[in-house]
Amino acid sequence: MPVLLIKRIPQQYRDEFRKIYTRLITKRVRLLCILALGFYLLITLSDLVLFPKDFKMQEIPATILLLIGGATILYSNRKVKTLSGAKLHAYFFIAFLLIALTKINMVYYEYAEGEMFIYPFVLLFASLVIPWMPKEIFPVAAMVITANSMFYAYLNSPQMISKLPEPFNVGDYLEYMIFTVSVFVMCVIIRRKESERDMDNFILMISDVTGHGVSAALLVNRLHTEVEPLLKEGTEPGPLLKKLNTGILEDFKGTNMYISAFCGLLDFKKMKFIYSNHGHPPQYFYRIRESRIIPLDPQAALLGLLVSEPDAGERSIDFGKGDKILLFTDGVIEASNASGEEYGRVRLEEFMQKNHGLAPDTFNRELMGQLRAFRGEKFEDDIFILTIEIKK
Repeated sequence: MPVLLIKRIPQQYRDEFRKIYTRLITKRVRLLCILALGFYLLITLSDLVLFPKDFKMQEIPATILLLIGGATILYSNRKVKTLSGAKLHAYFFIAFLLIALTKINMVYYEYAEGEMFIYPFVLLFASLVIPWMPKEIFPVAAMVITANSMFYAYLNSPQMISKLPEPFNVGDYLEYMIFTVSVFVMCVIIRRKESERDMDNFILMISDVTGHGVSAALLVNRLHTEVEPLLKEGTEPGPLLKKLNTGILEDFKGTNMYISAFCGLLDFKKMKFIYSNHGHPPQYFYRIRESRIIPLDPQAALLGLLVSEPDAGERSIDFGKGDKILLFTDGVIEASNASGEEYGRVRLEEFMQKNHGLAPDTFNRELMGQLRAFRGEKFEDDIFILTIEIKK
């Protein structure tokens, strides 16, 4: 359990977090089993088809062991209710996998030089699929090194030395160990970075591209590509959207493709919501202590327009426990009924004022239900709704 992470979560929400985290681990354990078994069966069947003469019957017991072990873990994993139980299943499957692979490597000892690289690959694979805490990778590394050492000892046993063209010496073993340790260090660094994510700042973004087709899809992909590096740099909403606009102007000039975008940053240390709106419909902030809706109006033009902006176009607003933020695309307010009348901002504000006390998922369902009842048929435009409630 990520202790530091848990300590930073309010006491009343820790049980909920543990349940969600446990479900995540059980899903990843299932994914680990399916991917490992699927990859092994694919390689085995391919070898049978392409090199049928190289197949050895001694491989069958190890294959049966792996399949039984995997099936058992998959079945038992469905009933896991605790986080420790879920991670224990992951450890057991990795052990099954390493035992079976070592048995198979012993059968095909003539390919030992390449087979030694299987062990660090298992370490990397298991470390990336399962969201371990850094210290939880140590048992995985220990199992991998143990299996690798057992295979090395087998290759240097008296009955095997005469069968190999060149025996594996200590130098060869140390080279593989150094490589394995390097992979282990890399996995720990990756997982450490994942576990140390900033929980004091939560950034969110919603955007809508004008038009459809290939050009719009390319613009969306470009947006996704550019946003992540900017977020890692810690860029705030205003500068972030301004930098995105520069990139869009450089690469999509003359395409008449534009993006409305809203980007917000919840700073839980300062209890401020910093936001920037470039041509997107005013989003809504509900301040519970005042029982009122605050529109988050645009401060700049659409992304992709060559308009000189004097600053980054950014504002901030204080937030507290129970406040809500409603983000949506223009498909919500522009949904029209049979008479051509739009749902509009007034109806949306009335809905929010009346239903602000609902949980976010219930709020979204009720809003979609009202939109469907108003529209009466299929929506012409895409609709996106995101409701955020401050619980801290």
